[in-house]
Amino acid sequence: MHAKRLLNAAFNIRAPAATSVANQPTSALLTHLAKLSTYDKPAAPTIEENTYYDKYREKLEKIKQSKPQEYEAAMKKIYGEKNKPAEAKQAESDVKGSSVLERMKSSSVSHSQTPQSSKRKSLDSIIKLELLQDKSSEEIGQIWNQYYATKENVLFATLPVGKYHRLREKGNECPMFVYALPRESGYEFMLGQCTNDDWYFTPLLAYQTHGEYAPYSLSVQYYTELADARGIVLMKGEISQEDLKPELATLLVHQTQFMYGSEENFKLVKSMHTNPNEFKHMDIVELCKKAGIF
Repeated sequence: MHAKRLLNAAFNIRAPAATSVANQPTSALLTHLAKLSTYDKPAAPTIEENTYYDKYREKLEKIKQSKPQEYEAAMKKIYGEKNKPAEAKQAESDVKGSSVLERMKSSSVSHSQTPQSSKRKSLDSIIKLELLQDKSSEEIGQIWNQYYATKENVLFATLPVGKYHRLREKGNECPMFVYALPRESGYEFMLGQCTNDDWYFTPLLAYQTHGEYAPYSLSVQYYTELADARGIVLMKGEISQEDLKPELATLLVHQTQFMYGSEENFKLVKSMHTNPNEFKHMDIVELCKKAGIF
């Protein structure tokens, strides 16, 4: 799969439901997630095997043993720095776009966000909505795709609003789920979390080790500002970890669609929330294998 392949898969979606306290992860679910194996075979990799932590491991271990409060502060600093956006690479576009596209290219808006601290940016901060008033949904989609086609480590798509609403509804109902990524010697498991129109994915190992301070590997934003006027939702996904290749990031988005877009598959998602102790995460692998996802 190419990193810039459009992700216009069918979702079978209905109208969204509002997020409520009742839909938040239960303590039983969080406890179960802490016990899940992060790798099916061989044995789950330890923190010492994770190259991302190598730079900080020795110093942090000393702080963790002697000064727990400073260790927590160090975690915040490390992951805050890790999730800061890198300077955007300048690239020449082969497409002679409209004035809308040119204004997008000249924008200095940062697209990286963290679920812990950053305020979600509106679509208007990326592309001036007033410039789209005379554009059709097809033209807007083309502008969006042309703009992100020049960007590295970015996924993008234009979705019919009716197909997005189900994903939003089910994501609010069951905001967390575990996904599998094929690796050379087995499957690595990732934890995904839905927060309204945003989705974040982090290695299950990182979540088990550092909880809320775990860095995410992929963030996906859905922009619904044009839903009523044009009947479309714009999607952008940004990879923030070097060890997550674009094709695997694409696979995560496809699995989200696959699990939340089908009533039958969603039963497995729901079972993780309602009966976490009976949930078997290897069932995800078997389900994806049968569907030909991997």
